[in-house]
Amino acid sequence: MRMIKIVLSLARAVTRLSATTRRDVAVLALAMFSGLAVNATDYYLVGNMSDANWVINNKYKLQPTGVDGEYAIEVTFTEGTQFKFGTPDNTDPSKIGTYYPDGDNFYKPAGNYKIYFRPNYDGGDGWIYGGIYIKDNMDYYLLGINNDWGVNQNYKLKQHPDNVAVYYIDVVLTNGTEIKIGSSADDMNIVDYYPTGTGNNYKIWEGDGTYTVYFCPCGNNSGGNGWFNPVKLDEGINVSVTMADEGYGTYYNSKFDATLPAGVTAKIVTGENNGKLTYQTIAEGDGKSKSEDNTVPAGTAVMLQGTSCSLTLSLHDIINTYYGNLLHGSDEATTTTGGSSYYYYKLSYQEGSTDADKTIGWYWGADGGGVFTSGGHRAWLALPTTVAARAFFDLPDSDEKTGISATRIENNDNWYSIDGRRLTGKPSQRGVYINNGKKLIIK
Repeated sequence: MRMIKIVLSLARAVTRLSATTRRDVAVLALAMFSGLAVNATDYYLVGNMSDANWVINNKYKLQPTGVDGEYAIEVTFTEGTQFKFGTPDNTDPSKIGTYYPDGDNFYKPAGNYKIYFRPNYDGGDGWIYGGIYIKDNMDYYLLGINNDWGVNQNYKLKQHPDNVAVYYIDVVLTNGTEIKIGSSADDMNIVDYYPTGTGNNYKIWEGDGTYTVYFCPCGNNSGGNGWFNPVKLDEGINVSVTMADEGYGTYYNSKFDATLPAGVTAKIVTGENNGKLTYQTIAEGDGKSKSEDNTVPAGTAVMLQGTSCSLTLSLHDIINTYYGNLLHGSDEATTTTGGSSYYYYKLSYQEGSTDADKTIGWYWGADGGGVFTSGGHRAWLALPTTVAARAFFDLPDSDEKTGISATRIENNDNWYSIDGRRLTGKPSQRGVYINNGKKLIIK
C-alpha cells in the first residue's frame, strides 16, 4: 500500500513538470523499479545469450578490478555465443547506447571465461579491439625441459601482477633447449600448444642462463594462438635501432614497451593539413628509469628522432592513449594493409637519389601510393585517399622554405605541383612544377 502511494505521488509531481523533465524522471523511475543502471560509465556484457538478448542485464555488469580503467566478469558461454560490451542508452537504460567494439562481435568456444575489459585501452599484450583479454580457466606450463612435453607443476606459469593478459616463469635453460607452452584444464593433460602442434618449438640460442619466459594466451577474438618470449635476465631486453644520418628512424613493437635513451624522442602522426603532416611528441628519453614520459607503449608505431641507439624493452604496463595515430607497424615484415582507400608511405630517401642530393622524408612505398612490404618492427604511414595525392611529405625540422625538398619525388614523366601534389598531366597554367625530378618553370 505504501509503495502505491509513493508511485501515485511521483505521478502527480511528474504531471507538473516540463515535457523534457518528465522524460528524464520517467527514465529515472524505470531505473528505480527495474534495477537497471543509467550511469554511462557502467559497462555490460551484451550478446545473444538467452537471458540478455542484446539488451542490458545486471547479471552481466562488469566490475572494477582495482586496476585503473579495467573491468572484469566471469561468465559461461554456450556454443555459438557472440558478445561485445555496451553502456546503457541515456533515454532507455534497458537498451545499449554505445557498443565496444562498434563492429564485429567477439565469439569463443563453449566454456567458462573470465573477461577483462579496458574501454580506453588501445591494444598490446593480448588486449584487442580497444581492450579485452579473455582467460579460459586454463593453466599454462613450460614444456620441453629435459625433453618433458607433459604437465609438470614445477614449470607452471604465474599470472603477471602488472598485466593479467601475461603469464611468466623464471627458469634456468641451457643453450639449444627446445621449449613451448602447453595449456591444461585438469593439471594432467595438455589441451593446446603454443605455437600450435607438437613441432614448431622455440630453440634457446642466447646461451646458458636464467630466463624469464613471458606468455600471452591471446591472438584474436576467435581464439587464435598466442605468443611467448624467453628473455635472458642477465642480458635484459635491448634492441638496436639504426637512424638515418639526418637522425630519423621508425619503430614498432606489439608486445613490449620501449624506453628511450637520453636524446631520443618519439613522435606519432595525427593528421595532414595543406600538404604538411601534424606530429605529436609522445615520449622523450631522459636517461632515467622507465616512466610514461620516456617510454613508447607497446602497440604504438612511432617515428624516432635522435641518433642510432639501443631501446630498453620491458613488459607492457604503460597505457596507450594516443588515438588517431596514422603510423602503423608490424613485428614481422608484412604488406601494408587497408586496401585502395589509403596511400602508403615509408620513411626513406628518394629512390635513385645520390648521397649529394638526397632528402629523407615520407615517400610512397610503391607507385601511386600502393601497398608495399614494410620491415619487421618498422612503421609506415597510411593516409586516406581523401587527402590530395602527394608523393612526398617533409619531416619535422626539415627545410620547408622553398619546397625544394618536395621536388625529389619520382624520376618519371609525372607532373607535380611545387608542394608535391600529383597532377593529371602537363599543366597549362604558368607556374613552377616538378617533372622527372627537376623543378621546371612554365611561362
